[in-house]
Amino acid sequence: MELVTIGLGLLVNTCVKNQAVNGAIDDFVTGSVKWVKGWFGKTNKQDIVQKLQANPTSPEAQAEVSDTLTKLIENNQFKEEFEKWIVESKKPNPSMNNVITKKNVIEGANLDIGGNIKIGDKGDGKSDYDEKNILKDVTIKGGGDFTLGDG
Repeated sequence: MELVTIGLGLLVNTCVKNQAVNGAIDDFVTGSVKWVKGWFGKTNKQDIVQKLQANPTSPEAQAEVSDTLTKLIENNQFKEEFEKWIVESKKPNPSMNNVITKKNVIEGANLDIGGNIKIGDKGDGKSDYDEKNILKDVTIKGGGDFTLGDG
């Protein structure tokens, strides 16, 4: 699939660039790595991004990323964000502003949980996510306390 091939090449280049900046802040590179780790984390493949960062030219790491991207591309939301990220990557001064970053967002779910429910982080709630701690079209039955938000 061409979209996966293009995206893989850009992810490899982003990871190479991330290594090259040696601690300098590059919002697009940092935001890109956070964004892709978030999606890969949903597939329990977040460690693949770390492997790619450690050795971006590794054929094994690239193959694992390609396989994961092929599966993720089936998710319409990911595909839309990925396509926007690819377009933004090609600009002279790319920005993560056009890529939506989310954390603790639950959509279209029907949950029946016997105990307490907490959706959010243990930290102070500071973040640079476009959407965080959001429920959309969700039905939740809980057997205890319900908390939505950081605390």
